[in-house]
Amino acid sequence: MTVDTAATSTIFDFDELEKVDLRHPTTERVQNLGSPVASLDMNGSVRSSFCADSALRLEFQKLQSLHKAYAKIDLTNGSCHRAKQSEDPKQEEEPLESDASDELTDLDEAFDGLDALSEIWPGDVPSSEDDLADLPELVPGPEYQRPGVWEVCVVRVIVRKEPNVDAGVQSLCHEKELLFEELEGSENEDWVCLERQRGYVLKDGSVKDPKLGLLVRPFHLRGVPSDQSESVMSLLRTTWRSAREQNGAFDGFNENSEKIQNRGLLRPQLVAKLRRAEEDAVSAALSKATFDFDAFQTEYQRGVSVVLSEQGFLAQARMLMQKAVAAGSQGAGKLRYAPSDRTKGDMDQASVTALIAAMRARTLPSQEDAISTVAAAAKLLGQQPTLVRLQLPAGATVHVVGDVHGQFWDLLHILEFCGEPSLQNQYLFNGDFVDRGQFSVEVALLLLAMKVAAPRAVHLNRGNHEAVRMNALYGFMQETEQKYSNELFRQFAEAFRNLPLATLVNDSVFVVHGGLSSKDGVRLSEIAHLDRKREPDEIADQLMLDLLWSDPMERDGYAQSPRGGGILFGPDVTQRFCEQNGLSCVIRSHEMKSEGYEWQRLGRCLTVFSAPNYCDMCGNLGAVCDIQAKPGQKRISVNDLNVRTFECSPHPEEPHMANLMFRPFC
Repeated sequence: MTVDTAATSTIFDFDELEKVDLRHPTTERVQNLGSPVASLDMNGSVRSSFCADSALRLEFQKLQSLHKAYAKIDLTNGSCHRAKQSEDPKQEEEPLESDASDELTDLDEAFDGLDALSEIWPGDVPSSEDDLADLPELVPGPEYQRPGVWEVCVVRVIVRKEPNVDAGVQSLCHEKELLFEELEGSENEDWVCLERQRGYVLKDGSVKDPKLGLLVRPFHLRGVPSDQSESVMSLLRTTWRSAREQNGAFDGFNENSEKIQNRGLLRPQLVAKLRRAEEDAVSAALSKATFDFDAFQTEYQRGVSVVLSEQGFLAQARMLMQKAVAAGSQGAGKLRYAPSDRTKGDMDQASVTALIAAMRARTLPSQEDAISTVAAAAKLLGQQPTLVRLQLPAGATVHVVGDVHGQFWDLLHILEFCGEPSLQNQYLFNGDFVDRGQFSVEVALLLLAMKVAAPRAVHLNRGNHEAVRMNALYGFMQETEQKYSNELFRQFAEAFRNLPLATLVNDSVFVVHGGLSSKDGVRLSEIAHLDRKREPDEIADQLMLDLLWSDPMERDGYAQSPRGGGILFGPDVTQRFCEQNGLSCVIRSHEMKSEGYEWQRLGRCLTVFSAPNYCDMCGNLGAVCDIQAKPGQKRISVNDLNVRTFECSPHPEEPHMANLMFRPFC
């Protein structure tokens, strides 16, 4: 498998193609603002001293509720107990039930499904009072001095203009980013007052929503002795301040095509590189018998200098590229509707080209034409099998596109750099066309029109968001009714019910939106015979739900999914499925990835996500996977896959229609 960057029309950081692990570190998985709490040593054992802070209890409750069935924390050291029925706090307590400590890895792997923003936010997870009944009582711990330096311990957190959950949004911070507090004049203990009037960050998310836990935690750089800590923190403060001044994130163009800079917002990739520089500097300082601050300073400044100079060059290149694209794009304006044009006959490639040009100029087809196009696509899709067997001609390529989620201008960018559909240049859109994005109607109309115009060159798989329940929750139904009517939405729903569930490319590559089944031994023939023309609800076939909702994980075996639908499956499960069905690999989507794509361990499952800067705030890249059928070669191997990544495209600033469930961290 190769990664091709030159083929795209977007300039970006080549180092960003390296996998950046932004998950929570193995140590100190759960932290408390007021005192040390239950945390993990590097060897997986647990040390704990609970405190009465409500934020800690909520964080622990959330983890206990989500993972009670398969992740049991080993607390056999006796420092965490279940209180007996007594009012005497000194009474002897009964230890919790425990399991093997290696089960702790389940927490990180399963929790990533929440933080990945692909389906639910941690704030959207319901809590169960029954699950909370078994929690241990918490006892007070020692008071903790305000650190002045905090680390973001969730994927992203909002910076507000005032220390109030209803205040306006100033910026965002990303996981592992360091926040330096303005201690003087900061009297609100619930908020971190950022230096230089950058805004305020809420420490405990439960202040806004009882289901949220800690958002930031006190920062301590491991390996630095206490007598050197002040000097090290002063150096870090100066460096991060400089990084924010030099690398504020691009936030679009104003009406005069001038660049808008969001002051203090760092890209997640830059945050990861700055943290890596700290780790390298600590290693250099510890290479001698004692911690050498001069060695730390020299190595840290060298590493940061490389990162910032590289980011400055690339930021300028991005600005020039995006400004050129924006200059040729239509600005935001009131939607217009074209007159009915059914006299031209059937949809063809020329009609699709005209449709793209019109929608780019914010002119939608008439309702009559829209209903006609969607109905034609529904009829065509209803004639296809549940499992489409796609045989590419020799030398032909199919571009596998992951989640688009209503990001119409990013879809246009994909079509521009991948080319016009044909038998030699085919497309496979792997579900989740709609919801969350502002332009879901445009995306759905265009993809269905492309399918009608080129049925043998454009292929569509169903995603978990091609469902009435999801559309009602995440915005597509409301957007369709606002731009058109409920009549058109019902036509879309029929077309979505007819979508195939999976595509098999040259009998070698299995492409599905979510993932694999919760049971072993599933054959392709079983998938092909599923009754797919229905809503994926509680009474649907479990195999259908698994195909739409499941996610891969790095640990072998199966685990319960935090999404509430599907399962988590390990690399051993993927390997068995491929061997039993004669496959080279599985390609799936369904999860946002920082780099736009990610390989599961053992290299048999590839995730492709094609909505860059997801929801206009995540800062991720998008990706497309090209599968080419080489002449004289019947089967396709992993080496025949070529992944291309790209950044987001400018788009009109139109509000999200009705993204009811879109709730970021406070």
